[in-house]
Amino acid sequence: MSSPLRADSPLPEAPPDPLAFAALYARELDFVWRSVRRLGVPARDRADVTHDVFVTVFRNLWKYDASRELRPWLFGVTMRVVSDHLRLARNRHETLDPPPEVRDRAPGPDEHALTRERWRLVDRALASIDLPHRAVLVLHDFEGRRGPEIARALGIHPKTVYSRLRTARARFSAAATLVSADPAHEASPPGALELLVEPVDGGLERRDRRPDAA
Repeated sequence: MSSPLRADSPLPEAPPDPLAFAALYARELDFVWRSVRRLGVPARDRADVTHDVFVTVFRNLWKYDASRELRPWLFGVTMRVVSDHLRLARNRHETLDPPPEVRDRAPGPDEHALTRERWRLVDRALASIDLPHRAVLVLHDFEGRRGPEIARALGIHPKTVYSRLRTARARFSAAATLVSADPAHEASPPGALELLVEPVDGGLERRDRRPDAA
C-alpha cells in the first residue's frame, strides 16, 4: 500500500525535474487555486494551502500514473490537503471569509457586478455542502469530470460518486435558491449549474520557482 499524500512525505529517490515541475506549476496553478477556493478554504489561507498542495505534489508526483489525466489526480491531492487544513482546531469554529471580488474582466460595470454577485452566490451555496459531497460536485459539474475519474481521484466507489452527486446537486440548488432570495443578493441562481469563467484571486503571487521542498 502506498504511503499517504502529505506535504511532509519524504522525497523519492528521483524527485521530479525542477524545470518540468515548474512548467506543471505554472500550467496548473489556476486549477489548484480555483479548487482550493471551491472546497471552502478561507481567503486568508488560500495562498498557503495552494502552496502546500504543490509541495505535496512535488513529493508524491512519482506515484502519479502518467497514462491517466493529471487533473483528477491533482484534485485528489488538493482534496486531501484541504481536508487536513480544515480539520485544524483553529479552523473548526471560524466563519469563512467572504469571497473576494472577481477581477474585473467584464466589458461594463453592470455585467461585472452581476458576475461578481453570481459567484458570491455560488461560493455561499458551495459552502453549505459538506466537503465529501462538495468535492464530487466540483469535479463533475464544475470541472466536467466523469464518474470513474472522480472515483479514482477521491478513492471512492463509482456508485458513491453518483449518490453524492445527486445529494450535492439538491443541496446546491436549495442553497442557491435560498441565498438568491436574500435581499442583499440581486443575482439569480445559476440555471443547471451554469458555469462562468472564474479568474484566480489576485492575492496569490505566482512563483517562478517550484515550491520549497524543504
